[in-house]
Amino acid sequence: MQRQVKVFLKNKPAVLTKLQAQAKQPLRDAAAINAIRYAIGDILKKFGLPVSFWSGGRTKYNRTKQGYNKEHWIDAACVGETGEQVQIPTS
Repeated sequence: MQRQVKVFLKNKPAVLTKLQAQAKQPLRDAAAINAIRYAIGDILKKFGLPVSFWSGGRTKYNRTKQGYNKEHWIDAACVGETGEQVQIPTS
């Protein structure tokens, strides 16, 4: 049986408040990183450098289509258009 966290912690309001605050933290961090990412990209574009932005969804699609495991370094290789055909040696 699943219960909502508000029901589960109804007798522990301090714990519920702390838990709810922690749940919002990752979203604030992600929003800050996205803002910084686009700001850096805009600066690089002013230097005439080729810059493109890709979603995590595209990275996951590229990785899973090629049958690779979820690893940070593999995701880094599978980003965007160039990540469609990544060859990772097995040994």
